[in-house]
Amino acid sequence: DNIDLQYKYKDLAGLNTEEALKKIFETNQLKLADSITNLSAQKRKIALKIMRTDLKLMPDFDSFIQFAKQYFILSVVSSGSRESINFGLKKFKLHSLFVNIITNEDVKFAKPSPEGFLLSLESIEGIKKEEALIFEDADSGLEAARLAGIDVVDIRNLGWKQIEKILRTTFEK
Repeated sequence: DNIDLQYKYKDLAGLNTEEALKKIFETNQLKLADSITNLSAQKRKIALKIMRTDLKLMPDFDSFIQFAKQYFILSVVSSGSRESINFGLKKFKLHSLFVNIITNEDVKFAKPSPEGFLLSLESIEGIKKEEALIFEDADSGLEAARLAGIDVVDIRNLGWKQIEKILRTTFEK
């Protein structure tokens, strides 16, 4: 049986799989016939299968990250699984650019909790909130950055080329 589920992707973006499924079930007033953990595992398997063939870098991201590594200490904070994040970083040979990688396995609470961002900062000696800048692509991540008290750039409104251009004017004076 197929169920026509109602949800808006923007309401789920940035949530870990279990939180996203809970929100979908709640929105559609459904009772769980299967455990969310089991559904999450199935979803991760499907996502990794798709990633193996279809995952691509966002336009101009490679140029941006090569620029950014010259001026910033880089970290990944994601609601995704460690397996999927590591897969993407290795596929595009980006893993070595990041001093730490915080995934949903590292935190008790997913975004919009600021826990992941704060954990990342704590693990980088000498970096204060005021010196950090978050690049985020989901409402839950923007809220997490705000709750953490860290400046954030909503990358959905600007392309990586525009962001790089703005940062170049700041750092290459």
